[in-house]
Order: sequence, then C-alpha cells, then structure tokens
Amino acid sequence: MANHSVSPNTHQFRLEAHNPPLYTIITSRNIQKGEEITVTYGDLDNSLLWFMFGFHIDGNPYNQAGIPWTQLVEFMLKEKFICPLVIRALSANPLNPVVYAKTNGTISDEFRQNVQLLLMSADRISGCSPASQEQLEIRATFAIDRVLRRFRASVLEKADIVNSELKFLWQDDLRSIDAALRTL
Repeated sequence: MANHSVSPNTHQFRLEAHNPPLYTIITSRNIQKGEEITVTYGDLDNSLLWFMFGFHIDGNPYNQAGIPWTQLVEFMLKEKFICPLVIRALSANPLNPVVYAKTNGTISDEFRQNVQLLLMSADRISGCSPASQEQLEIRATFAIDRVLRRFRASVLEKADIVNSELKFLWQDDLRSIDAALRTL
C-alpha cells in the first residue's frame, strides 16, 4: 500500500477486484529511486485520519473544529441572541447538524447560514422589522465571534480529561477556532 500525503506524488489510486487485488497508481510527476510513493486518502482533518487510519498530521491544512448544532443553539441562548421560542419555531426546519471553524481561518457557509437563520427567526418571533442584509451580516459576525469564544472555552475545559495520546485533537480544534476568530 501507499501512505497518505496532503501533497501526494500520485493523482489516481484505484483498487480493482482481482485475485489477488490489483492496485493501480498513476504518478503526477517523476519519482526518484527510493522516494516514497504517496496517495491522498482525501481532504480529511486529523480527527478523521486518527479514527479511520490511526495517524494524524502536524499542521494538517484540513483541520476543522466541528461545533454540533445543539451546542451552537445552547451558546446562542446563553449569549441572549435567541430565546427558547426560536428553537420551538425551528423544530421543523432542516438545519446542518455540525458547523465548522477551519484551520485556514474560515468558517463553513453552513455555520453563517445557521446563525443568520436563528437571528432572523428571533427577529420574526419578537416582532422586530426584518434586518437588512448588511445588518444581518454584522449581527451574524458578532454572534459567531461570541459562539466561537464559548466553544473555545468549552474545549479548554475538557482538555484536562483527554487522553494524552489524543491531545492533538483538542489542540487542532483550538487552532481552527483561533484562526477563524482572527478573520472575523
């Protein structure tokens, strides 16, 4: 087999059902004698690499901190961006169950969309006039900042109970959250 790399020297890897199995690997450049042949297992963050394959990559550009929907809602309630009525009103809406802060300093589109939906629902329920797109963006950015800061504190609280072998997971989450906070 070939090892994973975020910058592989191959561009195609295929397993064909033969007896024994036939692996086809096509290189993307000339490979020197003795150089390791690498493939990509996908644009996976360290938590997936660890749980699926048993390794992680320092400085993995695909790391991201996943914030479950329930925690997003809990943090927005605590920050008083929404009230419990908003949650009941949204119970039938299909929302993304996990939103992400990424190591490259971005947040997933779904993160911003979920926050905006919660804010618009809060406005509607409270009888406020609908916000302009610009006002909604400003409020959403502020709410995202507060949510990320709460999530960061939550990760740090749990850090002490994490097995030292898995310490990189919460450290990766912190790096992703901090990168996203720097870009807000």
